[in-house]
Amino acid sequence: MPVDDLGPTPGRQVARPEHAPREGADSSSARATLTRGGTRLRLPPAAIGPGIGWALFALACQNPTPPLPPPDTVGLTIGVPQSRQFDPGHGVSNVADAFTYERLTSSDATGRTVARLLESWSVQADGLTWNLRLRPGIKFQDGTPLAAADVKRSIELARARPGGMASSVCWPDVWAIDTPSNLDVVVRLRRRCFYLLDDLDPAITRGPPDQKPVGTGPYVVVSSSADEYLLRANQQYYLGPPAVGNVVVRSYDTLRTAWVDMMRGRVDFLWEVGPDTAEFLRDQASVAVRSFPSYYSYSIALNSARPPFRDPVVRRALSIAVDRAELIQLGLKGMGLPANDPVWPSYWARASQVADIPYDPARAAGMLPARPGVASTAAGDRSAFPAARIEFTCLVPANFTIYERLALLVQRQLRAIDVEMRIESLPSNQFLIRVQSGDFDAVLLNMVGGPYAMIQYRFWHSPGARRMWNVWDYRNATVDAALEAMRDAPDDGAFRAAMARFTSAVHDDPPAIFLAWSDTVQAVSRRFELPAIAKGRDALYSLNRWRPRGAGDRFP
Repeated sequence: MPVDDLGPTPGRQVARPEHAPREGADSSSARATLTRGGTRLRLPPAAIGPGIGWALFALACQNPTPPLPPPDTVGLTIGVPQSRQFDPGHGVSNVADAFTYERLTSSDATGRTVARLLESWSVQADGLTWNLRLRPGIKFQDGTPLAAADVKRSIELARARPGGMASSVCWPDVWAIDTPSNLDVVVRLRRRCFYLLDDLDPAITRGPPDQKPVGTGPYVVVSSSADEYLLRANQQYYLGPPAVGNVVVRSYDTLRTAWVDMMRGRVDFLWEVGPDTAEFLRDQASVAVRSFPSYYSYSIALNSARPPFRDPVVRRALSIAVDRAELIQLGLKGMGLPANDPVWPSYWARASQVADIPYDPARAAGMLPARPGVASTAAGDRSAFPAARIEFTCLVPANFTIYERLALLVQRQLRAIDVEMRIESLPSNQFLIRVQSGDFDAVLLNMVGGPYAMIQYRFWHSPGARRMWNVWDYRNATVDAALEAMRDAPDDGAFRAAMARFTSAVHDDPPAIFLAWSDTVQAVSRRFELPAIAKGRDALYSLNRWRPRGAGDRFP
C-alpha cells in the first residue's frame, strides 16, 4: 500500500490501482482488494489466478529487523475482523504486507498515475518504448540501494509465474526490458498499450526466490502468527521514518469482538466496520467514524453462456427492473451510490454525464418473453397467470449480512415482474469454486471497478486465447472494440473517447445487474490525527503520515 504523499509526476498519466499486494499475488487485483477491505471477491491472475487461485497468498514475513524506533515511540493496533473477509485466512497478512512492499507507481484520488518508486516516466511517440526513471536514494529495508536490476527482476519473476501472462493485457507484447543505468528501466513493446503501468506493478523486492523478500515500504514485519503481525517503522524509509513506530495488525473472529476491544482502548483502528456497526460507533466520543466511496460495486453478474441470459434484451430488462435507490437505502443504510455500469464514478476518464439506468418495472415486464399461448400481464399484476416469467439461481456467499440483504431485496423487486431469482447461499470456499468454474446462472459479487481501467479489459473483453476474469462468458463486439481502442489510445483524449464508447455499449448490453457503489466505513481512535491526504480514501493509505494528537511540532 504505497503512501500517497507525492504529487503528479511528469509523463503521460495512466490509471493506477492503489495498494501493494503480497509477493506472489497478482499485483493489480491484490491492490484493489486492499483498497476496499473485507467482504469482497479477490481476483488474482490467469482467469482468476494461477491454477484459478482466488485467495491472496500469505507471506509470514520475517524480514531483517530495522533500526529500533525511539524508546518513546507511538504504537497503534489495527483490528481486522475476519468475519468481513472473503478469505478468512489472509486478512491480517494482506494488511501487513501492504506496509512492507511498494510499487513503481500509485494513483491519486481520480485514478491518475502518480509516482511511488519511480521519479518519472515517458513514452516515445509510437507508444512502443517506455522510459522509467527511479527515484534516487531509495533503500531496501536491509539498507541495500534500490537499483534498476531489482525492478527488472521483480517484473520478470511476476511474468514467469503460472498464469501471469494469461491474465495480463500488455505483458505478452513486452519483448525486452533493459537497464541502461542503475536508475533507468526501458520497456519495449511490440504493440502500443496504454495499460502498461498497470501490468508493470508487481511489488519491487530483492532477495533469492527461495527466501523471504525484502521490500522498500515504511514498515517491516518483525514477527507474525496466524492471528497477529508486529511491524516496526523503517527508520531508513526514503520519505522519512513514520511517526507511529510500532504497528500491530490483529485478526478478530467477529466484528463485534473487534469493536468491543476498540471501546476498551485495545484497538486504535478498524479497517472496515460496515454500515450497521457505524451507527453504533458514531455515538462513541473516543472514536471517529469515517466513510468514503469505495472502488467496488455490488453487482449480480449474469452467465451469458446460459439461457435466458444469452439474450441481451433479457439482461436489459432485469437491469431496469431494479430499484437502486431502495437497495441503497434499505440494503446499505443509505451509504452508497447507484451503479449504472462497471466504471468507478470518480475515474478521471469517465464521461461527466452518464445517463442513469431508469427504474421502469412496467417496461421491463413488457421486454421479457411471454409464455406461449398466454397474454402478457402488467408488472406486478398477479390476478392472472404470469406470462413473462424467468427463473434462475443466484449464488450468494453465506454469512455475509449485506450480500444476503441485497439479494433478498432484489429477489422481491424481480418478483414484481414475474421473475423468480432463487438464492443459493454457499460457504466461501464452495462459492469461489462455483464462480471460478462458471457453474452458476448468476452471482452476487462486490466487483472492483477502479481506480484503474485495465480491470474493465480483464472482466468484460470476450474470452479468447486468454480468458482473464470473464468467467460469465460475456461477449460483445462493440465492447471489445472500445476496450481495444482504450488499450491502443495514444493520449488521454483518445482514451477518454474510447471509454465513453465502452460505457455506452455496456448500457445497451449489460453483462450484469450493477446495483450500487458501496461506501467503505472505518473507525479510528481520536488519539491519532490523520493527514489531509487521507480524506476521501482508505486511512491506511497514509499511515506513515499519522501522528498522535498533541505531539505539536515534533511530527512535521
